[in-house]
Amino acid sequence: MSTQEHLALLGELIMPRLDIDSYTKDARYAENISGLVRQHRAGGFCVFGGSAAAVARVVKELQELAAASQGNPLLFSCDCEFGLPMRLTEGGTEFPDAMAMAKTGEPELAYKAAQAIGREMRAIGLSWNFAPVADVNSNPHNPIINTRSFGERSEIVAEYASAFVLGLQSEGVAATAKHFPGHGDTSVDSHRELPVITRDWESFRNLELPPFQALIKHGVSSVMTGHLAAPKLAAHFGAPVGEQNLPATLSHTLTTSLLREQLGFDGVIVTDALEMRAITQHFGADEAALLAFEAGADVLLMPHDAASAFDVLVDALDSGRITMNEVQKRAGRIRELKEKTRIEISSIQPERLQEYADEHALLAEEIARKAIELIGNIHLNGAKMIILTDDRPEAIHKSKMFEELMSPFVSGIEIITPAKWAEGTVQMDRDTILVTFHRARGYVNPKMDVVSVPSIVRAMAVLLGTIAPRGLILFGSPYLDSEFQMSPKFVMKTFSESNASMVATAERLQNLP
Repeated sequence: MSTQEHLALLGELIMPRLDIDSYTKDARYAENISGLVRQHRAGGFCVFGGSAAAVARVVKELQELAAASQGNPLLFSCDCEFGLPMRLTEGGTEFPDAMAMAKTGEPELAYKAAQAIGREMRAIGLSWNFAPVADVNSNPHNPIINTRSFGERSEIVAEYASAFVLGLQSEGVAATAKHFPGHGDTSVDSHRELPVITRDWESFRNLELPPFQALIKHGVSSVMTGHLAAPKLAAHFGAPVGEQNLPATLSHTLTTSLLREQLGFDGVIVTDALEMRAITQHFGADEAALLAFEAGADVLLMPHDAASAFDVLVDALDSGRITMNEVQKRAGRIRELKEKTRIEISSIQPERLQEYADEHALLAEEIARKAIELIGNIHLNGAKMIILTDDRPEAIHKSKMFEELMSPFVSGIEIITPAKWAEGTVQMDRDTILVTFHRARGYVNPKMDVVSVPSIVRAMAVLLGTIAPRGLILFGSPYLDSEFQMSPKFVMKTFSESNASMVATAERLQNLP
């Protein structure tokens, strides 16, 4: 095998980040990306940002470059748990979160939503979805999973995640079970630091692992290993002491001994993003990429420096630290995935999103309506609404939309952001209906997120003391009602902060008997 063939195989193992806006606006960034295709033979990219039309243009351009320079197609991935709007700035249908899908009681709706997401992804050249989340959200204080999970019960997560996988893959898009071996019982966001799960083998076997086993049984194309340490689980499978506290991403015991051998998974194993702080705070970027390969990962997702990660693998191959036999096996799995999900350049047609729009919007609305959970009786006469949201532009936009929809039906509405709360002018009483917009999210600058929606809700609960607000309407996280000493007259939970959930809730409130 020639040197160029060796390099092409190594390049398959690396999937850098591709920021669409930077690519289209920054010539230097675009040249760096092109260089990863030409010189480093990158096997694909993980897409962030940009409009659907811009993504389609960039994907076409890079596929043509790859065809001319290396002869192998690229594989484009994206986090589209609830659709293209999870990562894109414009285009595609925003579906309610996974937990909302499960609250409908109809797995068929999860299947149909995944089909719709798959159709929209392929229309713009994306064929690998880092979804669904197979984590069981057993910890209500989990800052990063929350409504991204299908629920708190293992069997529910297994059932709905399986439906999602089957729907997505029926459209020719690879699905991903994440975050192995289970990120649900953490109180730490791995985008910021390394979570440690202290459950033993019995707990993992009974709660965390069944959804992954179900998805493997249903033929999920890939599994994403999580940046979380599970020392008791690793010890159970014989990990040496020095390995027991490693994140699963870098643990040979958890990635290979457990996932590949014990659970029998023979598809593609992809790391969570290697640029996340759970990795970068504890390991050098180059060291992490090599450790992930040695752990058993096929795809090194978004290393801090993709070109450097490529060079590290080349050096490791030359020195004998890794073998060509292993490289060939890993690259072979990736190329098989590429072949199964291949999209011809001529079939990348973003205008098809408009053709799908009405049908997919109706599906999103159906899920949103059926997911709403109401406890108690709603009375709007004389009520004042306080809408609490964080500073995300999309959440503020949705808050204003909800204000516009509901203002004719209540005596007053005030939108509160963390900055407004800090002014100390918010007034609440027994006629207050508190509306919260709160979605678990990663990639947050800790300095910009000191005052969170949950922390403000806790402060509000203290302020009210034994006085119960008239009602709570929870968009996104369904757990905030537990902060109040006294039960409100009603609690409405949507399990999502999607546009469809917001409109469905407003319609429900506007049409009270």
